[in-house]
Amino acid sequence: MEQREFVVEQETAGQRIDRFLSGEDTGLSRSALQALVADGHVQCNGKTVAKSLKLKAGDTVLLEIPDAKPIEAVPQDIPLEIVYEDAHLLVVNTTGLAGVQTLPNRGHSLGGILPLSTSPQRQPGKGLVSGRERPRRARASKRW
Repeated sequence: MEQREFVVEQETAGQRIDRFLSGEDTGLSRSALQALVADGHVQCNGKTVAKSLKLKAGDTVLLEIPDAKPIEAVPQDIPLEIVYEDAHLLVVNTTGLAGVQTLPNRGHSLGGILPLSTSPQRQPGKGLVSGRERPRRARASKRW
């Protein structure tokens, strides 16, 4: 578990704790920070707090970031129409796949298409473009 400590400056005093943390370099979204607050992983001046807490200048905020849980990819029989595929790029026709998750997420850990990259480009009514390298994926996304 990683721990980070922040001291509230005068210019950020009065903010809710979740908003304050989302302005810091945590690498986490505001909703992820709110979940950590709700789960008791955020303290202010040594006490566990609610996300509605408004901070004062000089407050010390401790953020505990739990270790990430690994995602286990399990093969599933999902009928996919592969429009194009090579060593660097994959394009899937998503017509008829309404409701199928692109990536596993907090609410849907199974039942999704796990692309080659972590940033697929889904274009409703067209397809899913995924590549192993960002420049290729960006160029291909414009083309498809």
